[in-house]
Amino acid sequence: MGRSSILTINKSISRCEPSEIYGNTIRNCAIYDFMDCILSTFIKDTTRHRLRIRKDISININKILNKIILHNANQAISNGEHEIFLSYLSDNIQWNFLGDKILSGKEQISRYINETYRKPPKFSVVNLVAEGDFVTAVVQIKIINNADQWVEYDYCDIWRFTDGKMLELKAFVIKNTR
Repeated sequence: MGRSSILTINKSISRCEPSEIYGNTIRNCAIYDFMDCILSTFIKDTTRHRLRIRKDISININKILNKIILHNANQAISNGEHEIFLSYLSDNIQWNFLGDKILSGKEQISRYINETYRKPPKFSVVNLVAEGDFVTAVVQIKIINNADQWVEYDYCDIWRFTDGKMLELKAFVIKNTR
């Protein structure tokens, strides 16, 4: 992935600052500055090593970008912005709630989130781990049930990304009984 490709992807996810995801290591740094900083740091190496380094950077940047995309998508759901959330999904999206149901396509997912998230849910991300085209999210979520009471669930989502979009979800969801 070349520098211009990376910056093109960033334009679609510029709502998020890296400090929101990666803790205190990078403070108040807009995503463009963050990516430029990464690229300039690593690409200044000798010409002989550039190709290998750029490939490594692209792989690592994809991991970072996928985390940012997931973070922004979850933020949209938390804000009740369902259409913005749907814009992060691939047209061929599939959600598999293991042991429960499978949803295919944006239309089914739109129906599901409109029914399930009548009020914006409350997320608490415990951990995000990225590897290759996958991001695993360990999260606690509170949603309003049909009796208008908050119900808490623990879940582990395994997201697969393609071309900067969320393509597939495998969700392990357990109702919290505490």
